[in-house]
Amino acid sequence: MPGWQANIINGMADLSEQTGKIMAPVMKQLTDLWEALKKWLKEHRDAVISGLLSFALLALLIALWLLLREARAGTWLRTRFDYLRYGMLGFHAGGAHGARQLYAAMERVFALGDMPRGRSDTTREYLAHLCALLDDLRPELGDLTRLFEDARYGATPPDATQLENMRKLYRQIYQQAW
Repeated sequence: MPGWQANIINGMADLSEQTGKIMAPVMKQLTDLWEALKKWLKEHRDAVISGLLSFALLALLIALWLLLREARAGTWLRTRFDYLRYGMLGFHAGGAHGARQLYAAMERVFALGDMPRGRSDTTREYLAHLCALLDDLRPELGDLTRLFEDARYGATPPDATQLENMRKLYRQIYQQAW
């Protein structure tokens, strides 16, 4: 073997030995830390397990919330509850508040069908948007919107007859939309 090659091999061996000497305290420190971690985990096993289970449960709840939000399950359930409460049983408030409840229930029906009312849309703009998409519901939508506007902007609150008309229109819209 040539001399230069022997010098390189000896130099590499010396470097490896020096590195081993330098790394020995670091490795001892890492081993001590690992042993301390194992000891701590043994002492706090129940707390660690309950923390991990809590974290897993939280992750599942967040995933469920995101799934239900994406599937719009809350809106679907609310439209069914609205129809039962307002449409079938007539448990809406009186006066202008009842008119707002019925109109909002109608908005939720169309929001579920991917036709929500924009934040800045007036009732007339929303009516035009819906009528462009749902021509067969034009009379019912127009009458319900007119009665809602009368209740909201009129000088006198709507009477029981007007609210009953709104309720009937809401039921017709709901049944035809679904």
